[in-house]
Amino acid sequence: MISFPSPGDLIKSFELGISLKVLVQSVLLGGLGYLTARITSTLVSKALAKHITAHHCMVFRYIIFWIILIGFGFGIMMGPLQLDINRVGASFLVLLVGIGISAQSLVPNFISGIALMIEKPFAIGDNIVINEWLGEVLSIDLLSTKIRTRDNTLVRVPNEAVLKTELRNLSHFPIRRLDISMHFNFKEDLDHVKTILFDVAQHNPQCLDFPIPEAIFLGFGEYGAHIQLSIWCKQNIFFDFKDEFQFALHKALNANGIKIATLYLPNI
Repeated sequence: MISFPSPGDLIKSFELGISLKVLVQSVLLGGLGYLTARITSTLVSKALAKHITAHHCMVFRYIIFWIILIGFGFGIMMGPLQLDINRVGASFLVLLVGIGISAQSLVPNFISGIALMIEKPFAIGDNIVINEWLGEVLSIDLLSTKIRTRDNTLVRVPNEAVLKTELRNLSHFPIRRLDISMHFNFKEDLDHVKTILFDVAQHNPQCLDFPIPEAIFLGFGEYGAHIQLSIWCKQNIFFDFKDEFQFALHKALNANGIKIATLYLPNI
């Protein structure tokens, strides 16, 4: 039958069985274990980098690191410290139960981290939208996902919240569409307006020829004739392209004496 050690038994065991030599030996072995865990986990993750995603590499690195470190810890307790394996195992079990009770919120996030690793809705480097946050994914850990917003702010989102929240991955596909919705005065020649819109798209080297640009007439509204211009570009330049194209469009319309009543950009 396994008996749990009392604090007095542990203190007595340390007083009788641990010398300075044993302590130094244990510290050295602990340092060796840490270095071994760091080096081995890093080498394994680099070897796997060609075959799995950066997210999976990070997870495997953490798991390997802690397995080796815990293994060295047990080796020290069973070797130089010569502690009883039953007592150590029982104490470790009690410790795990205590951690589990005091950190119940970590379990859903841990399970969600595993689910994200399997589902792979995004990868490190992708631009995503979670709730009101838009940013680049920096890391996908077992407990949380960290993103860097466009104003260079770090946002940590618990993995459970990531799974429960509607998420948009802006980098999943290689190209993106920019929709520019405009209202023009009723007196404007809409054929001429569409010619100008297509001309601006044609002369922009970042605007893709396929899918072809479209100028769709959406009807008449309170502010005038409603036209939506839809153009495509590579997703990695989307934000710079959106700003550049709007300047060019504004310049071309002004040069032809055409004013926009209202402008709406539905794309993030």
